[in-house]
Amino acid sequence: MKEDAVLSKTDGRVHRRIENRDRVLMSAVRLFSQGVWPTHEEVSTASGLSLRSIYRYFETTDQLILVAIHRSYAVLSSFNQIPNLGRGDLDSRIVAFVDLRLDVYKRFGTTYRMVRQMQDRHTALPGELLKGRLQHRLQTQAHFAEEIKAGVDTTALDILVTPESLDYFTMTLGLTLDETKITIVKTFRQILRIPEKL
Repeated sequence: MKEDAVLSKTDGRVHRRIENRDRVLMSAVRLFSQGVWPTHEEVSTASGLSLRSIYRYFETTDQLILVAIHRSYAVLSSFNQIPNLGRGDLDSRIVAFVDLRLDVYKRFGTTYRMVRQMQDRHTALPGELLKGRLQHRLQTQAHFAEEIKAGVDTTALDILVTPESLDYFTMTLGLTLDETKITIVKTFRQILRIPEKL
């Protein structure tokens, strides 16, 4: 009986540690999405946990940031799925594809920019960025397999919806996301040879 109480108390502490570490990481991810390069102090404030606890889980800011970036990618992959991949008429597939890329950009564009800035300091980050690009390319190829089979080169489609391109549309040209969508869908239709709707 006494052993059960000790085990239960230990399990509770382990569970609380896991929950707290998760709170730390999710707070860091939220700070990334707000354009903040999180420090231990900012994560402490955002998570409601003591600074001492933050340091217990992550000894350095770089360690905290790297793990938070990996968490960000895990969260991103849960959003980065096209429903009915490769199915439906071409125009509906184009719209679904562009909608997904714009949604991912809206949620993770700031984090992506921050990761790009940090990639020179951490050797693992360029590999993570490349892995993400390759996943996007495979998704493009699966979604537009019929058109690729017919000889259409879809490389430009990937280029149009990279975070850098979306930054160009929204930040440099000053387009809203709706205007960006119209521009990209129109260009996709031209690349994939769909006549413009009147």
